[in-house]
Amino acid sequence: MRDVDMTVTADDGLSLAGTLTLPAGPGPHPAVLLLHGSGRLDRDANTGRLRMELGPPLAAALAKDGIATLRYDRRGVGAGSGDWRATGFTDNRRDAAAALRALAGRPGIRPDAIGLRNLVATIGGPVPFLIGMLIAGPLSEEPGWRGTAYPRLRASLSRLRAGLLLGVVWAVWHLPLFFVPGTVQAGFGLFSWSGLLFTISVVPMALLTGYAYERAGVAASIAVHFGVNATMALLSVTSPLTMASVVAVQIVVAIALLASRRGRDDDPPVDADPRPHRAGRRAGGSL
Repeated sequence: MRDVDMTVTADDGLSLAGTLTLPAGPGPHPAVLLLHGSGRLDRDANTGRLRMELGPPLAAALAKDGIATLRYDRRGVGAGSGDWRATGFTDNRRDAAAALRALAGRPGIRPDAIGLRNLVATIGGPVPFLIGMLIAGPLSEEPGWRGTAYPRLRASLSRLRAGLLLGVVWAVWHLPLFFVPGTVQAGFGLFSWSGLLFTISVVPMALLTGYAYERAGVAASIAVHFGVNATMALLSVTSPLTMASVVAVQIVVAIALLASRRGRDDDPPVDADPRPHRAGRRAGGSL
């Protein structure tokens, strides 16, 4: 087995630095392109001070079976050129397509036997990913924010005011994550457009999860929180423009949902019992 430095030229001319691992023995070899998970990752799934080094052992294991591998640094990460914060899902997809073409044109590689593999999927698959996404945010946060704090705020505030207040507090609560190496927030940077938009997005997210809580309890707020987080992770939402679009959609949906409920019960405060509240329930009892 041997490692060879390989540079992939993206569609816009940027250079993506990578490593081609070739099995021992004569070629041509079948090959696999190793893709990144979500975040500011280099070719070996490292980010900041969090060193995973997943690429070398995976490449070595595949090389033992006669399979070559190519892995490369994301834009603006490691030896790659470009700006990671300005890179969106479409850019990542195009870069992967360019890497596939470069791999297929490489001497010693079978162009008819090339596959794709995600590093995260390789080491765990979708189930560990989904469990991690569920525990890391929704399951650990929603029982406290929506299950406990929100109904107590609603004892004296309207649905909108309670959601906005809790959203601001929740956004401030996230700020320390910008200084923890390896987190998505640290990858954004606090003083960046992506970091600012992430912080702003917490407020409409609080409105959406609060609405879900009132309709069906903590389980519903967990489901909304999980759905948003998992979607953004799978689509690698990082660029300011994409994040601005996400924030805009969240705001529009939150406004539409709150407006649809306001005319039914005039949005009164509810009692502080930390259980889901239905539209017909009043502070003094039920209709």
